[in-house]
Amino acid sequence: MVKTKVFLIGCVKSTEVALKTFIINQNVEVCGILTCRQSTFNSDFSDITKIANIALVPIFYFEEISEKNIIEFIKKAKIQNVFVVGWSRLLSKNLIKMKNVNFFGYHPAALPQNRGRHPIIWALALGLNETASTFFRLQDTPDSGSVINQKKINITNNDYASDLYNKILNEIPKQINEIIQAILIHSIPEKVQDYKKSNYWRKRKHIDGIIDWRMPAEGIYNLIRALSHPYPGAEFQFCGLRYNVMKSIIIKSNINHNLEPGKVIDIDASGLLVKCGTNAILLNQLNKIPNVKIGDYL
Repeated sequence: MVKTKVFLIGCVKSTEVALKTFIINQNVEVCGILTCRQSTFNSDFSDITKIANIALVPIFYFEEISEKNIIEFIKKAKIQNVFVVGWSRLLSKNLIKMKNVNFFGYHPAALPQNRGRHPIIWALALGLNETASTFFRLQDTPDSGSVINQKKINITNNDYASDLYNKILNEIPKQINEIIQAILIHSIPEKVQDYKKSNYWRKRKHIDGIIDWRMPAEGIYNLIRALSHPYPGAEFQFCGLRYNVMKSIIIKSNINHNLEPGKVIDIDASGLLVKCGTNAILLNQLNKIPNVKIGDYL
């Protein structure tokens, strides 16, 4: 059986899913992996060393190897396909322009829409009802290459970050196997992205995760679910201390709309009820409970 040779680049949970998929696909020879030993900015970092070692796949660490050596390895091993799944760094032109090598990128959004950073967080924070899991050809400009495989993903109002993340992860194996089959029959489907329909999401900053109680309860709810596990949680401060909220419920009934935003309306076993710009929100899962009383302002 002739196998197609694959090299994988990535360091997060989606990378782990991709690696496991390649390993069990009988039409694939996983020739190597480029990853990180650790990451301070990937909340969903996954150490794939053990999986690679069990499968006898050579592993290279970004912190310890030069791009020149990676290029030499790909050439020497005659690798035909490089998949970049879960990698926040841009690859150089020298790498992605290698002759006779397919470079495939991955982005969990409905390209050409929503290119850029933090696609899961922004999709939830903006209250979108749909996103996608997308593989595309890598180009110099981020997330701009021809789409080769895209699966739409429904977002419900009850989805938190981990729920949406799991929906996306569940699509990846099916997509990879479809792409491998297309490679084997030399018929990779490609759809050029329409630049006029594209936009770029910017990198999220710390201030983007701070709750502004003047926002409608719906907006705060979306922010909380966007930043819940595996992310650090939406934040507010009280008496100089920071608190992170992981779950909440919008409350619309029996609310005194004359109250100012940020006022604690009620406290019980279910959590803190706080007045918002419109309606109120019940904070029912926090990293720690603030020492507040009814009538305090957050």
